[in-house]
Amino acid sequence: MTLSATRIGKAVCCCLIVLLATGAAGCSYLGWGGDNADEWSFRMLYSPNGEPLRGGSLGRPSCEAAMTGWFARVDANSDGRIGRDEFLADARRQFAVMDIDGDGTITPAELDKYRAPYRTLPAAASPDRSRAGRARDAATARSAGNEADPVMAADTRLRFMVTRQEFLDHADRQFAQLDSNRNGALGRDEVLKTCPAE
Repeated sequence: MTLSATRIGKAVCCCLIVLLATGAAGCSYLGWGGDNADEWSFRMLYSPNGEPLRGGSLGRPSCEAAMTGWFARVDANSDGRIGRDEFLADARRQFAVMDIDGDGTITPAELDKYRAPYRTLPAAASPDRSRAGRARDAATARSAGNEADPVMAADTRLRFMVTRQEFLDHADRQFAQLDSNRNGALGRDEVLKTCPAE
């Protein structure tokens, strides 16, 4: 089967629009500062189901601390593992929170509105102004474009919206990917493997 140049061009255009829309809707990284030596930024951290775990009133916990807290909340029966049912229950809860207008879909505009409170740090927080801190933050900012948005990645049909079923199907695939030992449950160590070096 041969694709015409027009169809390929439309597909490329759609992909670029999705990347721009999802990037504007909820950047994976937050940045502060300008073109001076004190510019700094930090990665906006999400749970595997797209819940912001850093920014706004949450402050700037380490990935390990934030993911450990998320793990404890999702592990409903406190057995030290997240089963598929617990993971999907969290995905359902998270979808309901992000679906601001309650119409059963999440759009980039809704995602942007939902994430807005996480884009700023509380006044009490202060950046690491050391040379090493600035270098680390700059390296983090440079890698910002390398990750897909954890919510809009479920939009496999490129329609600029994610339905509840698409989101749950995506969560199911995420669970299978995270379950590296294939035992049907996620251990804390499997979840922490998603943390980048900080």
